[in-house]
Amino acid sequence: MKIGLKHLQDFVVKKRDVLMPKVVVGKDQNSDNSSFIMLNYYRNPINHIFFNESLVVCSIFSFGVDAVWTQGVNADELFLRTCYLANLIKREEVLEKQISAARRDVFDETLQFMQTQRLMSVTKDGEGRSVVQPRSSGEAAMLLIGSICWPLIDTYYMVTLFALSLVKRKDVDDAKFSLDVQWVGETMYAEGKLNYFESCNQMTINGAKAQLLEMGVLKKKSIYINLAPEYRKGEGEKLLEKLIETIAQYRNLPLSLRKTIEEFSIDGNHRRKVFSDFPIMAKL
Repeated sequence: MKIGLKHLQDFVVKKRDVLMPKVVVGKDQNSDNSSFIMLNYYRNPINHIFFNESLVVCSIFSFGVDAVWTQGVNADELFLRTCYLANLIKREEVLEKQISAARRDVFDETLQFMQTQRLMSVTKDGEGRSVVQPRSSGEAAMLLIGSICWPLIDTYYMVTLFALSLVKRKDVDDAKFSLDVQWVGETMYAEGKLNYFESCNQMTINGAKAQLLEMGVLKKKSIYINLAPEYRKGEGEKLLEKLIETIAQYRNLPLSLRKTIEEFSIDGNHRRKVFSDFPIMAKL
């Protein structure tokens, strides 16, 4: 640990007892957030350890934080939503046991493990259906686990959002595509519309582009990237907007896109909302 921290000392700062990525503000008042990208590369090799658990966490909170904590979510519906996310970002991790529509057993094993770690409970409702609900004893750990996939989800959201610009635009140079998306992402981060600067790394952007090509959203012709014809004509733009909406439900939205703390009602869930808005608190 000490050797690793010494190696990364140029990329981290210590605030009280918490190590954080270093942000350098230049003379032109522009922020250099490159340390986020560098630290993300070092984190990637251990992401696979809790990747399935992270898929489940991101999927369960996609039903709405308040509803999940108070009512839980049907296990079968959670499985379907987790499968969608797992397929969407499948290029990011290759696992021996990976959640998919054909591997319900892996999903069930993941839920069982999370129960043993006191992260969530699985009970039966009045009709005998399984209901999954987070446990308060594991809320900080769940946020940390969710942070494995949330930056990836934001990247895929960015790329799909960028695809909207292709509705009235043709022939984007494939070599320039990831740079354009990266610029959009950095702008979103600067404006507080993106939680994770590491979402702007080109490797994940290229993975998201490959997935959209496979899904038939984008189409490559020679050295150019275009929007597929079915997403251009007639109801095509609405189909793209629906895809953006579907991916967006998995995001961990930044505070600027949520209600402010002052607008929160006194409903006993204030602490959870604060934890969700300020992930750094889970590390304290």
